[in-house]
Amino acid sequence: AAKEITSDGELIEPRRIAAGTLPNAAGTGTRLPVESVPLDDEIQTRYLKFIATTYYGSGCGLNECRVFGKATRVTEEAN
Repeated sequence: AAKEITSDGELIEPRRIAAGTLPNAAGTGTRLPVESVPLDDEIQTRYLKFIATTYYGSGCGLNECRVFGKATRVTEEAN
């Protein structure tokens, strides 16, 4: 997670907020497993990055990623 990104989309000062293993969804058809990852501490961030370090079969990916929290208004200072 990070509050800012570079012009090419890399996180600036990234912070790991979760780690773990997702179940193999191969053969589940349209009934994909649902996983929830609660956080121990509340965070304020703008960008999230998912990194798969290993995978089953020929590739990996997320079908869907939903993030829930309280929305806050961000105002930017004029230069």
